[in-house]
Amino acid sequence: MRRGVPLVLFILGIALIGIGTLPQFDDVTKSKNISSVICLSCLGITSTASDDLTIDDLTRVQYTPFRQRVTIYMFSTETCTSCPRVMELCREIAKFSDYVTASEVKYDDDVEGFRELASLYKAKAESVGVPWMVVVNESGSYVSWLYESYMDGYPKGGDVRYIIQVIDKVIALGTAEKTAT
Repeated sequence: MRRGVPLVLFILGIALIGIGTLPQFDDVTKSKNISSVICLSCLGITSTASDDLTIDDLTRVQYTPFRQRVTIYMFSTETCTSCPRVMELCREIAKFSDYVTASEVKYDDDVEGFRELASLYKAKAESVGVPWMVVVNESGSYVSWLYESYMDGYPKGGDVRYIIQVIDKVIALGTAEKTAT
């Protein structure tokens, strides 16, 4: 019985890879062919502990009917150790919709610009900390928050719940009805 489990998982993995290469499943290919990762991790060849976005997250962004363009601003500093990883995830979100852009606002590159943009969106990035996130749509509606504030600190290991909240805010602002400015 134990000998048959790896063989069954291997066959299942091959089948999932085949499904991922069909034209209607192009999003699977775009998400680093998640079926092969599942197969190899089941066999113990690769690890599943990563902070990569999952197919469900990417599909939610890609197939959501956006009405407005959305920008994700991520306020950062050179000394922030979490900022590069957070910015990378924001860029990943932006890759899967033409309506979404991600922009890093570095304190060290332009102090005055950092302060002006932070003031415009009521971001307390300079006094409270970074990474500070602002998601804004073309009508001017926005959400501003300290990145770690909603999870009692930064996630550990393969916990991707934190990026889902960013995606939810992007979708909420992108699908909102346009308002006259």
